[in-house]
Amino acid sequence: EIPLNNPRYPLLKKLLIIPPVVAGFAILFLIVSGKKEPERAQAGETAKLVRTLPIPKVDYVPRVLGYGTAQPEKTWEAVAEVSGKIVEIHPNLRRGEILREGTLILRIDPTDYELAIAQENANLADASAELANLQVQEGNARRLLEIEKESLGVSERQLKRETTLLERGAIPETQYEQTEKTVLSQRNQVQSLENTLNLVPTQREKIKAQIQVIEARLKQAQRDVEQSEIRTPFDCRISNNEVEMGEAVTMGQVLARGDGIDVSEVVAQVPIEKMRAVASIPGRPTKPIGPEVFDAMERLPLQILVRLKSNGFSAEWPARFARVSDAIDPQTRTVGVVAAVDDPYMSATPGVRPPLIKGMYCEVEIRGATRSGTLVIPRSAVHDSTLYLANSENRLERREVEIQTTQADFCVVVSGAGEGETLVLTDLIPAIDGMLLEPTEDAEALQTLIDQATGKGPVR
Repeated sequence: EIPLNNPRYPLLKKLLIIPPVVAGFAILFLIVSGKKEPERAQAGETAKLVRTLPIPKVDYVPRVLGYGTAQPEKTWEAVAEVSGKIVEIHPNLRRGEILREGTLILRIDPTDYELAIAQENANLADASAELANLQVQEGNARRLLEIEKESLGVSERQLKRETTLLERGAIPETQYEQTEKTVLSQRNQVQSLENTLNLVPTQREKIKAQIQVIEARLKQAQRDVEQSEIRTPFDCRISNNEVEMGEAVTMGQVLARGDGIDVSEVVAQVPIEKMRAVASIPGRPTKPIGPEVFDAMERLPLQILVRLKSNGFSAEWPARFARVSDAIDPQTRTVGVVAAVDDPYMSATPGVRPPLIKGMYCEVEIRGATRSGTLVIPRSAVHDSTLYLANSENRLERREVEIQTTQADFCVVVSGAGEGETLVLTDLIPAIDGMLLEPTEDAEALQTLIDQATGKGPVR
């Protein structure tokens, strides 16, 4: 034992701390050396989460929209064909009123024309009597001519006998001359009657011509009386009335206007390029839009709907293809397709569907023949004619695709993709071939695509 007062005691005290420190380092070394080295994390490939859908094959219905203003198929102007004073006006001859075919709406005073009829009837009776008198005179002249010819024959035979007697000196010359004068007089009578009969055909034709003139004037007077009554030529809705009772009107003056109610037409301006799919026949090559295609459209099974949309209200009318307008608008590259709606007034339902009247701005949907087995894809999935597809290993495959037509939010595929292939809807930036994908099928997008392509969804 070392005394506390020994000078070596502080040094010894410091050395006593070394063994515990060494022992601690030894224990720590044993712990660290006995522990397994942690595994190093390997760098993994991250999959890109994307929305997808299987490319469907559907019964595609080509559709196109156009817009135009409704107009009546037929319009009518009541034009005065005679002059005179208005003596009668239909009580419903007002704007907006509907009048049936044959309704008397206006009457012009027919008095002058009725007097003309009476005058021409009298002239006709006089000419007819003159013709009958000529017929009687002709008969009398023919009978008288026969008598005169017989008398002339007797006188000529008497003159012949007296000529022989005069040569023998059996009769005086004065007697012979008297007989000769009688023969000449009778010859003159015969010639006069023949001349009269020769003039009869000419006189008859003249009287007949006069009768024709009188009959023409009579027909004109009768027509004037008929035209003094103005009637509606078809069921129409009055759009304007421009006369009052007692007003004097002149020939050619417009008295009223009306619009037909049996058919309304909407001339819808439709983009030419969008008409190609609608105007083509399934199974045949799509032809460029031109006169031949427009003419053939009358034979195509087109379905047309006319819609009115206004402040949340919507009404719809079934229509038929009537014709194509006469020209193409070179600025807008549109063509006017005329849609006809039959019975636009009779088919009206209060509170549901109003009558399709003049001036309504309408939307016209034209549907072509159904194309069975058509591949369609969302329009947003096309990137400069390229599709993003997920292959069987869920890796990205970029593929060129040929688009036939674009409609609303979808496209019709001709080549480059097949039915059931997984189409990537997500816009990948960057899109690298072979990149790993994590597909998630978007059922709602698929149903929307099918609805639009089959004619159930909206069209733009």
